[in-house]
Amino acid sequence: MKILVTAKRIPDPTQKLKLKDNALDLGGANWQLNQFDEYAVEAALRLTEDGANQAVRQGQVTVASLGPADVATQLRSALAMGADKAIRVDAKDDDLDASIVAKTIVKLVQRDQPDLVLMGKLAADNEGNDVGQRVAGILGWPQATFACSIQVVDGGKAVIVGREVDAGVELKKVQRPAVVTAKALTRPPFTCCRMDGALAINTSIWPLSRRHRSPSRIGALSTANTMPEA
Repeated sequence: MKILVTAKRIPDPTQKLKLKDNALDLGGANWQLNQFDEYAVEAALRLTEDGANQAVRQGQVTVASLGPADVATQLRSALAMGADKAIRVDAKDDDLDASIVAKTIVKLVQRDQPDLVLMGKLAADNEGNDVGQRVAGILGWPQATFACSIQVVDGGKAVIVGREVDAGVELKKVQRPAVVTAKALTRPPFTCCRMDGALAINTSIWPLSRRHRSPSRIGALSTANTMPEA
């Protein structure tokens, strides 16, 4: 199974806020991987693990993020968890909104043809909760949101998603390919770690067109680029 997971960096929510010119000053912010995107990476790794041998993977997990060069730090974290490769779409944070991010993810999906797109239910810095829905709408794919569990069924042709609701857990079955947004998983945290190989994993960097504020030349760059060493 090929899974594309999106990852966003967010300012450390425990850090003291600073204002400059009536706006947040993020110049000295400490950045971290959005917690809900981390849950999505964890879910992807579980879906591609071999039940008989967790050291063996059945499938491929690609993590993608939009942002400047230092987003590599958060992508490295996802690679260390066990993801197979990472993609960074080069962009300035101020140039991004939900529409641009969704259209960029769609371009990635159209190029790589994953079986499943996993995303955090929202980004903790703005709580927008709409990029996943936008992606599914543009692609015309089925979607399930706020997942607390994901199970592959029908020989890999569908997934059953558990969603926490007031009355308990609601189960929804969606056919692949699909878009799923993740909440906290109900299973214990995923403990796989590949720090020794994380820096050498294949990583591609794609440009974001300023003129059209949408991804350009997707797929035109070589995937031979690797993460710069810390």
